[in-house]
Amino acid sequence: EGENWRAETYFKVSAGGWQIAIAIRWYDETDTYLSTTTAITFDAPASGWWNLYDDAVAPAGAIQAQIEITVTATAASSV
Repeated sequence: EGENWRAETYFKVSAGGWQIAIAIRWYDETDTYLSTTTAITFDAPASGWWNLYDDAVAPAGAIQAQIEITVTATAASSV
């Protein structure tokens, strides 16, 4: 609670372009959902390794977190 946390992911793009979003879902001691951080979105327009992270402060009562990653193809050649 009130502490800074960082959710981080590395991913490899092999073709096309992608948009990657990362957010953190927070839960209390009874596994009850509390909130989700605003997603940080990153464009990976070309092949290669990419890094994305989201820094967030845990809300009151949070004792666990879940990382949410959303991947969207931005070009027909991506899929």
